[in-house]
Amino acid sequence: MALAMVILGVWIIHQQLRRFSTPLALLYQTATKGWGVMLCGFQLFSLTVYIIFTYWQVLSSSFLILGAIIMTLGAIGYGSWSLSRDNSAPSNPSQALNLYALGWVIELLIAASLSFSSRGIFYLSIANIILGLLTQWLGSYWQRRHQLERLPYPWQVLPLFYGIFGVVLRSTNFDNWTGLSILGLALILIGIGRCHLEFKTLVYLGLTGISLGLYQLLAHQLETFPIGRQLIGFAALGTTILYGYRVLSPWLISTLNFTNLEIKRVSHFHWAVSSLLLILATQFPLESVQSLALGTGYFLSQYAIWQGRRNPHPLGAEIWVYMGCLEAIALFYYVSTLFPWGETLELWAGAIASGVGYFLYFLPWESWGWSLKPWHRVAVILPIGTVLVTRTILNADTNFFWYISAGITTLFYLILARFNHQIRLTYFSLFLVNWILLVFLTSTAYRLNSLEYSLLPGLSLLYFAQVEPGLKSLDQKPPRHLLRMIGIGMICTAALLSYPETGLVPFVISLGSIFIGLGLQIRAFLYVGTVTFLINLLNQMIILSSIYPFFKWIVGLLIGLILIWIAANFETRREQMLGLVQSWTRELEHWD
Repeated sequence: MALAMVILGVWIIHQQLRRFSTPLALLYQTATKGWGVMLCGFQLFSLTVYIIFTYWQVLSSSFLILGAIIMTLGAIGYGSWSLSRDNSAPSNPSQALNLYALGWVIELLIAASLSFSSRGIFYLSIANIILGLLTQWLGSYWQRRHQLERLPYPWQVLPLFYGIFGVVLRSTNFDNWTGLSILGLALILIGIGRCHLEFKTLVYLGLTGISLGLYQLLAHQLETFPIGRQLIGFAALGTTILYGYRVLSPWLISTLNFTNLEIKRVSHFHWAVSSLLLILATQFPLESVQSLALGTGYFLSQYAIWQGRRNPHPLGAEIWVYMGCLEAIALFYYVSTLFPWGETLELWAGAIASGVGYFLYFLPWESWGWSLKPWHRVAVILPIGTVLVTRTILNADTNFFWYISAGITTLFYLILARFNHQIRLTYFSLFLVNWILLVFLTSTAYRLNSLEYSLLPGLSLLYFAQVEPGLKSLDQKPPRHLLRMIGIGMICTAALLSYPETGLVPFVISLGSIFIGLGLQIRAFLYVGTVTFLINLLNQMIILSSIYPFFKWIVGLLIGLILIWIAANFETRREQMLGLVQSWTRELEHWD
C-alpha cells in the first residue's frame, strides 16, 4: 500500500511540474514520468505474484492487498490522466501503455475481491467474460465516437485477454458455464473482427466458438443419455444452426461484412457435420427420439435439395440434388423399419420406387428452378438401385411378390423408353430380366443346362448389337459383327454342349441361324449357323458310326465319292467355281 501511495505522489509531482517550462522542470518531468512507469510495473508484478499464490493457497487473502490494489488503480488512473494531457492522440504509445496497465490492475482488483470465496476461480472466469464483453463494447463505442478507421490495439487486446483467460479458467470443468464462457469469447471475437476486414478471421473463429459453445451446452445436458440420443441431439442442433445462418444471412452480411458465399460455406459445413452425426446415430437404438431423428433428416434433405435450385454452378447443383435425394431415400428406409409392415415394403420397394421415379422424371423441375438432368438421373437409377439393394444388401425374401415388384420395375423402363424415344433405357429392363433369372436360379433347387443358361445373355447381346445407336454407323460394322458373333456363338455352342446325343436342338438352332442370316443378310448368323450345323453333322456321324459299325463304311464311301466328284469337276469348272466364290465374297462384304 505504501508503494501505491508513492506512485500516486510521483504522478502528482509530475502533474505539478507541467506548470513550468524551464529546462530543469522539463528534466524533472521526464524523470518523474520514468519513475512512475517503472514503479507501476513493479507494483503490478508484485501484486500479480501475490494473487497467484493466493489462488494456489500458498498465501491467504488479505484486505490489505485489496486496499493496495485499489490505491494502485487510483494512482494508475491519475497517471493515465496526467499523461493523456501530454498527447491526446488515441494511438499514442503512452495511452496504449496506460490502457494495458488499467486493464491489468482491474483484473487484479477483481481477482483479489473474489479470492475470499471458496469458488473464486469459477466467479473469476465469469467476471473475465463479462469484463471482456464490456471492454469490447467500450472499444466499439470509442471507435464510433472518435470516428476511427481502425480500433486502437489496446481495445482489441484487452477484450481478447479477458475472454481467453475466462475460458482457460473453465477448461478443467465441464458444466453449463463452460459453454457460456465459450459463447462469451465467441461474441468478443465477432465484436472485434467485424470492426475491420483484416480481422475477418476473428469473425470465423467467433462463429466457430458459437457453434462449439452451443454443442458444449447441449453435451452437458445430454451427458447421461445414451450415445444414440446424444448424436441425434447434436445433429438436430447443427441443423438448427445452419437454418439460423440462412434466415439471418441479411443481418450477417450487413453487420459482419460477410458475403453470401461465405455464409453458404459455413452453412454447408454444418450440413455435412449434422448429416454425418445423423448417419452415426442410426447405428444405435433411438426409441424415444425417432420423431426428432425424422425431423432432422427431413430438414437436412430439404436443405441439400434446395441448394440445387437456381444454383449458378451446374455441377454443384447436380451434386446437391443427388445428396439430398440420398438422404431422402435413407430417411424413407428408416421410416420403413419403424413399422411392422416394413418387410412388406421391402418386397414392393421396386414397384414403389418405379412409381416415385415416374413422377420425378416427368415433373416440371425446370420451371421450378432446378436442372432436369439430376432429377432424370435419379428417376432412372432409383428403381433399379432399389431392386438390387433390397435383394443383395437387405436380403429381401424372393417370393412371388418380389418377382412381381421386379417385373413392374422392368416394365417401368420399357414405358420410360417408349415415351422418351430413348432405346437405351430398355437396357435397364434387359439387365433386370437377366438378373431376375439369376436370382431365381440361385434361390431355388431348379437347375438349367448350358443352353438355358446362355440363351438369355446371348439374346441380350444380339439385342444390344441390333438397337444400340452408337453401333448404327458404317464404321461401327466390325464391333457390331463381333458382338453378334459372340451372342449367337454363345447360344449355338451351348446347344452343342447341352444336346450332343440327339443333335436335334443344335440342328434346329443352326438352321434357324442360317435362315435368319440369309433373310436379314447378317454375316454373323450365317457364319456361326453354318459352322454349328457342320459340327453337329460331324458329331452325329461319329455317334452313328460308334453305334452302327457298318454305317461307318457307308459314310466313308459317300465322302470318298463326293471328294472324287469335286476333284473331277474342279479342273473343268474351276473358272466357274472361282467366279462363284468371288461373287459370294463380294456379296457378303455388303452384308451387315
